[in-house]
Amino acid sequence: MILRVVFYVCLVLLSTNSRSADDVWPLATATTASGVFSQVLSDSSGNPLVETHGTFSTIKPDLYRWEIESPDRQLLLLNEDGFWQWDKDLDIVILRDRPNLEDLPLARIWEGNSGHSGSIGSSDTALPSGIERITLISSAADTIEIRLTDALEQETVLRLRLTEASNLSPSDFAFEFPDGAEFYNESSAAAPSIPLETTP
Repeated sequence: MILRVVFYVCLVLLSTNSRSADDVWPLATATTASGVFSQVLSDSSGNPLVETHGTFSTIKPDLYRWEIESPDRQLLLLNEDGFWQWDKDLDIVILRDRPNLEDLPLARIWEGNSGHSGSIGSSDTALPSGIERITLISSAADTIEIRLTDALEQETVLRLRLTEASNLSPSDFAFEFPDGAEFYNESSAAAPSIPLETTP
């Protein structure tokens, strides 16, 4: 189930709509963002199936950190080396190729339409496999909400609450390899240097 959540985080596409000067998107002029998130996957009847919470940070355009704190603990990190996934409970690290930025929901949080929702339907544009509809909305200066509906009418609701801009730097997105973790390189390139004793 967590892999499903990761899939949706990595593959969502969001629309950009025109807006007036009084209808400014929260991150319209920002180059960094950070905050907390909650994410709920519900079935077609609206019953919650999985709920996750955590923190995120990003530097525009291509550095992203997504840390799940509950119900299990995972770190998803996108940097110049690739896409890192560290399952902290299993103590396993996986390195994959970087996904296309246009396929990342967090890569599109810089633009949107405040005050009301903007949706993408399957008839409007090509969407990730299994996704029928995507909605992006910001109803407050510190809140962004993303809604995804799949072919089974299950809905994933991702709510981001932005904190005050911090002094983020690229060094904040370097992956610090955990001592003793198992490492699996599933990328198409050679892995960056890591402690040899952690590589199976």
